[in-house]
Amino acid sequence: MEAEERLEPDRYEAEWAYLPCFDDLGKNPKQILYAASPECSGGMKVHHLGGSRENYAEWREVYSGKGGEYEMTVRYCSPVNRKLEIWVNGMEYEMEGLNSGGEDELREASCTIVLNSGYNNIRMGNRFGWAPDVDCFTLKEMKK
Repeated sequence: MEAEERLEPDRYEAEWAYLPCFDDLGKNPKQILYAASPECSGGMKVHHLGGSRENYAEWREVYSGKGGEYEMTVRYCSPVNRKLEIWVNGMEYEMEGLNSGGEDELREASCTIVLNSGYNNIRMGNRFGWAPDVDCFTLKEMKK
């Protein structure tokens, strides 16, 4: 294919994320995993995210042509209030009080992040407690 310009991706699915604590042997009963969820955009979500510094979801190639401020909107599920910590190229952002009302009920929360020009690294988790289950996130460049 040929194109006149490269379009920036604006949606990143949870099932595309790298999960360093995933163990396909299933020895841990509260192990992070990709779980089926019928209401999620790709039919899947990341479940049992957080609880420790090492238990995160990571997207290593989040592309931005120019860099700058973006509105990040995270679609999540959680039956109770939870906190989501987001690291963008090492800079930390937080979303608190995330409660969708049910295990498979979806809600969205947004925050402003800064991306570098080119590829960026985004991690989500919660070092000290459980994070909500994540369906996906979208990025929208903020106009100045």
